[in-house]
Amino acid sequence: MNEIEHRYNENVHLIDSPILFELVARFSRPETVQPEANRIIRYAYNELLRYIVDVEFPRTRIEYSTRMKKYTPRGIVRGIGIKKDTKTVIVSILRAGSIPSQLFFDILCWLINPEYIRQDFISSARIVNRKGKVTGASINTVKVGGDLSDAYVLIPDPMGATASTLVKVIDEYMKNTRKPPKKIITAHLIITPEFIRNLHSRYPDVIIYSLRLDRGLSSEEVLKSIPGTFKEKERGLNDNQYIVPGAGGVGEIINNSFV
Repeated sequence: MNEIEHRYNENVHLIDSPILFELVARFSRPETVQPEANRIIRYAYNELLRYIVDVEFPRTRIEYSTRMKKYTPRGIVRGIGIKKDTKTVIVSILRAGSIPSQLFFDILCWLINPEYIRQDFISSARIVNRKGKVTGASINTVKVGGDLSDAYVLIPDPMGATASTLVKVIDEYMKNTRKPPKKIITAHLIITPEFIRNLHSRYPDVIIYSLRLDRGLSSEEVLKSIPGTFKEKERGLNDNQYIVPGAGGVGEIINNSFV
């Protein structure tokens, strides 16, 4: 897998794909609206899931008979596939996470025995002060089908800005799980340096995958450096905690509901 060189820890993966970078850039443009916006979301997350499963999920040897088996006993293909009994939990954080989480669920039901997969739903909202600055996150509604014991947990969330929502979500899960999960993996179109710092300050073992790192409010010196070289000087959030250059309100764009 091609990744962009960086100086963050080994649990950060910045995918180096010209095709996917181009698509995320198109998605970020103000003229990209429905239905094109969701077409891009689906394609980008389909590819991102393939990267994640190839690298992170447990493997096993597989064997299938081909159509040639009726002509020759050598009509058998053998190789490496994904373990069919991999306990997997997909977390849908409404609203922006609704499409990628459903896509993850549908694709993984092809690869893994569906009885080992579930999708949880969590409604969360940013908490802002009178100046519009994000100060935290609230959990409003939860539909969770169990704990995370020994599971591979996937949290697709297009915009990783402050990490306040993700930290809150993981906090809630960890309070109620009997055993720790095998892995917690987050999947994003865009993240910021602040997101990495905040999430890993609380949960350093969480594995982050993203198609783009935005640090557009950093100095020229920082922007010319390898990402992560000047961790404390990197900045990708404006005063109201929106990503720059970013893509705007993705939850609104995905659902065509600007509230």
